[in-house]
Amino acid sequence: MGSSGGVSGGSSNVGSGMLELFIDNMGTLSSKFDESMKANEVLFTALTESTDGNTELIRNQFSIFETMANGLKELNVSQFSNATMMEESLQNISNATMVQNKNIKEMLEIQKQNSELLAELINTLNKKIK
Repeated sequence: MGSSGGVSGGSSNVGSGMLELFIDNMGTLSSKFDESMKANEVLFTALTESTDGNTELIRNQFSIFETMANGLKELNVSQFSNATMMEESLQNISNATMVQNKNIKEMLEIQKQNSELLAELINTLNKKIK
């Protein structure tokens, strides 16, 4: 039995050595996990900040595009309004020109009649003088 006690004592030393080795390896593994988690946390924080920055950039770009779109809409409305005003102005000018042309024709007709009457008057006076 003495020898089995020696074997059992040797196994106990081997068992406790393995246990110590296991505990050491678990401590090392735990440290590695902690380092990995810290690195992941730093990476996650950097990604979150980057995403937040990109989101803010996208919001700013959207705001700029929205402002540009509204400006273009206002410009289109303004151009349409200006085109309508130009068309109305051209129509008014055309109407005024037509009225003036009609007045000039009437004046020329009256002047022609006056010239004919004056010619008749001159002929009548010439006949009376002779």
